[in-house]
Amino acid sequence: MGNMQPRGMEDNLIGIESRIEALNPLLSMQTTDEVHIIGIYGMGGIGKTTIGQALFRRISFKYEGSSFIKNVREQSSSKKDICALQEKILTDVLGTNLNFIIQDPEYGANVIQERLCSKKVLIVLDDINDVRQLEFLAASDNWFGAGSRIIITTRDEHILSDANAKYNPALLRMDQAIELFSRHAFRKNSPPEGYKELSNRAICYTGRLPLALKILGSFFRGRESGVWESALDRLAKLPNHEVFETLKLSFDDLNEFEQKIILDIACFFKGREVKDVTRILDTFGFHPVIGISAQELIEAIVVPKEYNQNQIKGFRSNVFKQMNNLRLLDVNDKFTTDEPSFLPNNLRWITWNHYPFSSLPIPHKSKLVGLEMEYAKVQHLWKGTKIMPNLKFIHLENLDCLTRFPDVSEAPNIESLILSQCDNLVEVHESVGFLKRLVHLGMIHCMKLNRPPSRIKTESLETLKLINCPSLETIPEFSPCVVKLSSLDIYYCSKIEKLPSSIRYLSNLSFLNIRNCTSLEIIPSSICELKCLKSIRLFGCSKLQNWPDQFSSMINLQELKLGHTKCFNFLDLTSLCSLRKLDLSWNQIGEEDFPRNLDGCISLEKLRLSFNLKLVCLPASISYLSHLKQLELDGCRWIRSLHSLPPGIQVLSAANCTSLEKIEDLSKEYECLYKIWLFGCDKLLEDEQNQIYLDNMLKHSFMKKWAAVDRCSSIVIPGSKIPSWFKQQRNGHQISLKLQPKWQTKILGFAVCGVFKELTKFFPIHIVFRFENYEMIIPKLEADDEEIDASSTTENGSVWINYIPFTSFAQMHDDYYDFQREDWSHITEGDLVINVSTFGQKALRCGAHVVYKEDVESIQQSKPSFSSSY
Repeated sequence: MGNMQPRGMEDNLIGIESRIEALNPLLSMQTTDEVHIIGIYGMGGIGKTTIGQALFRRISFKYEGSSFIKNVREQSSSKKDICALQEKILTDVLGTNLNFIIQDPEYGANVIQERLCSKKVLIVLDDINDVRQLEFLAASDNWFGAGSRIIITTRDEHILSDANAKYNPALLRMDQAIELFSRHAFRKNSPPEGYKELSNRAICYTGRLPLALKILGSFFRGRESGVWESALDRLAKLPNHEVFETLKLSFDDLNEFEQKIILDIACFFKGREVKDVTRILDTFGFHPVIGISAQELIEAIVVPKEYNQNQIKGFRSNVFKQMNNLRLLDVNDKFTTDEPSFLPNNLRWITWNHYPFSSLPIPHKSKLVGLEMEYAKVQHLWKGTKIMPNLKFIHLENLDCLTRFPDVSEAPNIESLILSQCDNLVEVHESVGFLKRLVHLGMIHCMKLNRPPSRIKTESLETLKLINCPSLETIPEFSPCVVKLSSLDIYYCSKIEKLPSSIRYLSNLSFLNIRNCTSLEIIPSSICELKCLKSIRLFGCSKLQNWPDQFSSMINLQELKLGHTKCFNFLDLTSLCSLRKLDLSWNQIGEEDFPRNLDGCISLEKLRLSFNLKLVCLPASISYLSHLKQLELDGCRWIRSLHSLPPGIQVLSAANCTSLEKIEDLSKEYECLYKIWLFGCDKLLEDEQNQIYLDNMLKHSFMKKWAAVDRCSSIVIPGSKIPSWFKQQRNGHQISLKLQPKWQTKILGFAVCGVFKELTKFFPIHIVFRFENYEMIIPKLEADDEEIDASSTTENGSVWINYIPFTSFAQMHDDYYDFQREDWSHITEGDLVINVSTFGQKALRCGAHVVYKEDVESIQQSKPSFSSSY
């Protein structure tokens, strides 16, 4: 569902309907037991990517998972790139909460096959130009589950030798070409009077190629008819009326300054993020947004077929001697044969990955603005001090031989310095701490770093990241001038024992994130002077035992995470009137250990106590938290009862509370409660009274409340049987329902039930509703957004029940988008088929109940009765 987009996104795509209609039969959607590979091929600019995107948006909801990989040709120049594409496919299909780390394409291919071989998936691979790309991304139809569709776009038909079907898009019809051209030339669907003949002449020169129509139309926009005549006369004199000449006309009309932007983008930046291109071009004084917005023009500049990159083996050490005007250098693989002895003074930007030599020959007085290097063998960037007044950006990643970051005192304008995964980096020069314009500083995954700058005296610094530097024993001191730092991240620095008292100077600090610093024992009292601090996260600092006495003065603090620490006994929450989120998970907290004056947190909305193994019952103070909306108790294995919850509670999560024996009748008191997770709490089934309460929750008061609001609501309880009031029940994950005549005016919503062997909070339940020709689209039921996994596999299983109000549905026809939320009158008959599944598994048994208006009335009048169906 997350990939669904309304048809309005395609309203401006001229000719897309006829192309989709021609492609539809090739998809063989009625064949659900086979994997089909479909190829879309044709010349550049014909619209292959656009067709693939439109098709993806229209049908992706029909699959268990989907992934669109754009520009494979550009994103697969190295093994690292291929691995990144493999990770994206797995993440897209299986879920963003999974962390796939693939370092070898062969391994990645095996993972894709193992994880997706039983899933019905839709994968679009855009712009394939080498069959070896397919070998690592979609080598065979046996990689994917029955019903899967793999769509490949390419310029080379020969790559599609194993495809089940191939589609070569036709050129636009003349009427479509006129409309597309007119939209770009006149912002209308047809030419105005006086321009019809001129438009027809222009269209003839484009060959009705969509890309050329857009570019030439944009070229003529706002120009007088005389300019049209002159330009078309020039075209008529050209010996070749193909697309390249059309594009060259548009390019030649630009002034020299604009041509430089286009050439820079086309030759150097194609495939980069727009924000990165803008940043680089800005260093030349360009106004790059204009050039970048002409993305279609950039895409049309094609390297001739006779040019073979594999023929370029390297260059000599003096190759740059004659390149005095070289400004941008981008080398993405092992390219050189001899170590370069010279780099031009005019060079502004260097991106050189896999650089195999020990140092860069950067001139003493350099105009360099940016330096990016990955997987290079550099031992020292340069020797001595270099005068580089223009240098603004340095990003070094996986430089395993670099041991020392050099003196940058003569590069005072550096704004961003990121040192990542430089495993042998030991020292960062003191001058870094005195860079007056430094905004972002990151030292990330530098395993041997133990001598960072001892002091930060950078008044412009906004973010500082020290992540996974296990040899780091101290963090830099801060000078009083560091007044702009808003975010400080310190992760997995296991030797750091204390924070510096000079943290008091960070007057603008709003986010302090210290995770898994397992030696951290002291938080200085000066932290309490930071009045802008809104979030403190100290998860995993297992030795942290003290807490400043003045802590209650932090009246603006909104989030406090102290999971897996030992300082909860010292907390005084009396004056934290702004605190909204409190996390005390993974601690040994009993009822007597709770922070003092918890009931004083009058704004607290979320309280997390998960995986506290001393917790037997909740303290009475929790019931006084009038604004508390979410209470999490997952994994509290010794808690025995739940009672006296806050009156406004909306979400109660108590999964895997294996000793939980008693709950109160939650349906009576808690009118706002719409989500309850009790899976893995099998002891609840041993008490008959609990089962009565569960029955009440599922049918009576909760159904009445749910039907009164437009909100998806859910309950998960232990068990393996569907409640008896679900009149429609079936084994398996699919069930059909007959709806009443004129159901559109009577229905309030649907209650759907599924029995699962295993459930996890990380992955949502997936429900599909469909009639014969229509899909009923519902909002994706969101997965839990926290980092702690709560999953359960028990002999009793889990029963999941969800209520979806009718007002939350939209409708979609199989052949076209028609998102409407009110008019259902045209769907008068046919069975409603419902499918229930979650990540990696389908429901063992499912049930469904249509909630009509009269049902709510009868529920209000009936008396609850115990059902033994649990």
